[in-house]
Amino acid sequence: MKIIVGLGKTGLSIASLFVREDVEFAIMDSRLNPPMLNEFKKLGVDAPCYLGGLNSDVLSQASEIIVSPGVSLQESALKTIPLERIIGDIELFARRATAPVVAITGTNGKSTVTTLFASMCECAEKRVLVGGNIGAPVLDLLNHSLPDVFVLELSSFQLAVTRSLKTKAAVILNITEDHLDWHGSMDSYVKAKHKIFNGCESPVINALDSTVVLTSADAPPVYYNDENAKGFSVSENRYITLDGRRVLDVNDCDYAGAHYAENAVAALSLGLVFDLPLDAMLQAINAFKGLPHRTQWIDCIAGVNWFNDSKGTNIAATLAAINSLGNRVDGGIILIAGGSDKQADFTALSAKLTLPLKAVFLLGETRIAMAEALKPYTQVVLVDNMEMAVELAAKSAVSGDCVLLSPACASFDKYQNFEQRGQHYRQCVKENTIHDR
Repeated sequence: MKIIVGLGKTGLSIASLFVREDVEFAIMDSRLNPPMLNEFKKLGVDAPCYLGGLNSDVLSQASEIIVSPGVSLQESALKTIPLERIIGDIELFARRATAPVVAITGTNGKSTVTTLFASMCECAEKRVLVGGNIGAPVLDLLNHSLPDVFVLELSSFQLAVTRSLKTKAAVILNITEDHLDWHGSMDSYVKAKHKIFNGCESPVINALDSTVVLTSADAPPVYYNDENAKGFSVSENRYITLDGRRVLDVNDCDYAGAHYAENAVAALSLGLVFDLPLDAMLQAINAFKGLPHRTQWIDCIAGVNWFNDSKGTNIAATLAAINSLGNRVDGGIILIAGGSDKQADFTALSAKLTLPLKAVFLLGETRIAMAEALKPYTQVVLVDNMEMAVELAAKSAVSGDCVLLSPACASFDKYQNFEQRGQHYRQCVKENTIHDR
């Protein structure tokens, strides 16, 4: 019998697939009332459910264990299981997909690049289905008619338990410290990311990123940011070039910034593999408005601009968000940060700051560790909750300043996900009395 571990959206999609294919399975979840339990019951299948803990004795008898992305392989009940018997939904998808696949991963930027590349395909009149770590669970894509291309955003969690995925093109955007609580070590995290190149026809590589490498067994790469000016590159943090010729100034786009240019050239390089017309790809870049919770402008109140970067769940993402505001604000930057602990080293945040912070308001499990790293460089205030952080940040800000929520941490100490955290932040900004100043 196969056992599905985790009954969230991914677990439900796996169960639905097994019901359609008449596969015998059981459900297991550490929670007594997992979020998709009622939806699972509507499937009308008489499958065993083990809730309230992971049962190692039952797991040891499974022919195959399918883990949801949120379930760490460091769980004691899973650590005794041979890794070859543990897979995820991407592996199930890989065994069934027949259309070309493009896969995108990276510590930061993968949702933006996934969305951009899918838009480029649509502008080139290609039929696209997008899923994985973004949007619909990947197995739900199999319920649609066959597209011209599947575009998958993949997390390190998903890649760690994937073995059979074959892709037309794949890219690792960057690798910085993240999710060490899940993987157990930085080495395991890096190895999981690099699995995206297994079975890839055209690996897409940032030539300037030494963390992304190929083995001799990998296919010939397509480079961007190549020192010989071949392919797409970023010049002067704003110009996108093709074979050394300027084709776009990202400062003319609605959604600007050096990190956007880097994401754009990655998406463009994927487009090269598919021979997408340049005009169609540039049309998609110009039309892009940004994604929610990713350095998203909320409002300007009494001359203070408020930005929501709740998706900034690691140090590198927060640094990118801070740096992106350098040419978007006239005054100082006030940061709201902190959240659940992923065993990150916050000294890296203070060491790599290139813009001064006027003040930092810290909340969550990590606030003490973050304060120790940041207090030599800026004013640090510990707060109890988001309401308090927003209220005090508003009192500290003057016209020309900006307030940025970019936690550098996951949200799970107080929120279900980064979306809920970002929405709460927006609500706090909206309700704060700064509107009456």
